[in-house]
Amino acid sequence: MALSSASAAIIIVNLASLLAHTHALTNGAALTPTIVSLASLLVPADALANGVGLTPMMGWMAWIRFRCNINCDLDPQNCVSERLFMDMADRMVSDGWLASGYEYVSVDDCWQANERAADGSLVANASRFPSGMQALGDYIHARGLKFGLYSAMGETTCQGYPAFNCSSVSTCKQAYRDVQTLLSFGLDYIKVDSCHGANIAAFNTTHPLISRWFLDGGRAAGRPVLYHPSGIALKDTHLHTPTQYKLMGRIANMWRHFADMQPVWSEVVSIIDFWAADNATTHPKSYEGEWADFLSVSRPGVFQDPDALLVGNTNSSPSCRPCLSRQPPGFFCPDKAHPDVPCICCGTLTAAEEQTNMAMWSMWSAPLEIAADLRSLPRASAAILQNPEVIRVNQDPLVSQARRVYKRADGMQLWRKRLVDGSVAVALLNGGAAPRAGIALAFGDVGFTEVDRVAVRDLVRRVDLGVHVGVLQLADPIPGHGVVLLNVSIALDDTVGGTVET
Repeated sequence: MALSSASAAIIIVNLASLLAHTHALTNGAALTPTIVSLASLLVPADALANGVGLTPMMGWMAWIRFRCNINCDLDPQNCVSERLFMDMADRMVSDGWLASGYEYVSVDDCWQANERAADGSLVANASRFPSGMQALGDYIHARGLKFGLYSAMGETTCQGYPAFNCSSVSTCKQAYRDVQTLLSFGLDYIKVDSCHGANIAAFNTTHPLISRWFLDGGRAAGRPVLYHPSGIALKDTHLHTPTQYKLMGRIANMWRHFADMQPVWSEVVSIIDFWAADNATTHPKSYEGEWADFLSVSRPGVFQDPDALLVGNTNSSPSCRPCLSRQPPGFFCPDKAHPDVPCICCGTLTAAEEQTNMAMWSMWSAPLEIAADLRSLPRASAAILQNPEVIRVNQDPLVSQARRVYKRADGMQLWRKRLVDGSVAVALLNGGAAPRAGIALAFGDVGFTEVDRVAVRDLVRRVDLGVHVGVLQLADPIPGHGVVLLNVSIALDDTVGGTVET
């Protein structure tokens, strides 16, 4: 996937700027390899090639549930601390998450000390992470898991902690040092956010630089790093540029460009419509050419991130505060804990909505990051997250993004996704609040002919629905905001069973 001539020109100009700041980045050490590495992004070959993330990453992340709850005196069980992440790592193994494919334990914002060390290096908050981040990484690795960390391109992170301060390629001296520090912790995954001077306009050059440092450093350490830019072009800013999707597919394993997920159904709906990329309401006409790239850029090692899963993030904890989408201050759970109000952000999704969340993220080949408290996860939610047949759709080696076939006035939607074995994953989504009965799937809508004998399997219930011709009439209603997830394939023989319909 080649860069446009305009993008190449921008990078060349910034390379010249880098050459003019030889000693500003690394005091003269290892600058030439850095320049060569960045220049290599101008050639058509895939520059990422880090050997990780060939299918979407699966794991657990802290942010949506625990936010920046730093008050360990008031709330020691739930504050952002090494104890929290050790607890989650233990649960990942003991409760079957690792066996199901969830392997990353990701620390988000607020792990850092308020100030850098005397020598300028990043350090963890000493009271909440007394053992240090390398020790936490060792703890996570000892359980067969992978260790994720967080920083940001701006002067500070979104919550005000020290960050890369890399607003252009000529100002990344601190970022280079921070990358080396983070690599020394033994991380396997890095999320790089976009706050406080991040300069989104420069991401076509700064992210390739940071990505290359992690790529080279991870290779040298024998521990490849999954690279994840976040907030590269937030929906509400309309800063999408045609180059960014193509470029991110060259230098990042995954990236997020939509506004932060909040644990309410309306947020899931907005992401579903955005991921369809099929109308001028969610995607202004001036960007229509870009959305073709949006729908086709995913491939092995490269996938787009609609943010973490909400499944299991319920209001079962006495520490929960309401999380209401886009509400005035005071109605939304604050990011940082007040002295007397710990911020544990809990959602309100129904069982059907949780199933839709899991199914649609799997249809999109999106990362599956659990954002719930594994210590109190409802059993029904765990069953949704650990369903092996739904996970198989997410982890399909083609890593293709589902397309929306239609969205009807009554709220019914049809999505289809190609799978590596030639079958098709199909999602029938009821966008309305009331159950809908009498729903039929016309096989012609998902790539089959009128005479094909089609085998159908319900992936949520894990049962075969028989061999059919032309159309499948669903026997049961689809609940409000619910989904039916199917595998549809050409029947090889009559052994599947069920009724043949014409």
